[in-house]
Amino acid sequence: MGNYISTTAQLVFPNGRNFDKSLDSDLLQSEKTTALALIIEEAENWVDNQLKGRTATPASHISSECKQVALEYARSLMMRDNPLIHDEDKESRSKAYFDQAENLLKTLRFGASASVPVASSQNTGDGTISVITVDDEWTITEDWVVRCISISEPTFEVIGSRSGVLYNCVVTDGVYPVQSVCEKYDVQRRIEFTITAGDTDFAEEDEFKFTTYAASWNKDFIRSAEIILGA
Repeated sequence: MGNYISTTAQLVFPNGRNFDKSLDSDLLQSEKTTALALIIEEAENWVDNQLKGRTATPASHISSECKQVALEYARSLMMRDNPLIHDEDKESRSKAYFDQAENLLKTLRFGASASVPVASSQNTGDGTISVITVDDEWTITEDWVVRCISISEPTFEVIGSRSGVLYNCVVTDGVYPVQSVCEKYDVQRRIEFTITAGDTDFAEEDEFKFTTYAASWNKDFIRSAEIILGA
């Protein structure tokens, strides 16, 4: 169902009571399912918005951790918005769940990650780029462009918004970067990918874009977080 909370059955309070037990008994089961699905969607959107700029989202690389954060936020929503819950400490309980969600976010640790690479809609060639492999030690937070600069032997320039211009990627070489280069220049270890030719040849200016994010314990991540938070 969601990226972190996979079924409505996972929506429970700490005492094990299911959320659907607190919904109007006159609702059809399909209506209850819809209501609970909306709670999951709102909770997961909140988590992703909080993580935006810090790591790739949806954060599948830390889905189990995000599940608990989303659940705490969902509990807060249920307590806050459900008129059928009449606990006298309803407001304070809702805030406690919200505070727990925020505290869990603050203590999350996660490795380097990358967004899903996107081919330009203007591309002539229909070749593809693989999922980006990153390195917890070397990957930093930045935007990347991989752009075709030669079609005789399909060659792409690789440019990071902070790393600058790296060695070119030659499609026929296979995995980028070439291992001998990687061993000599540590900066090359920030990303790894493969470009695969399609049925239609690449043309100059065809490009792919993606973003990488540093590991949470990486000094670069801490510096980037300070910039995002205006510290």
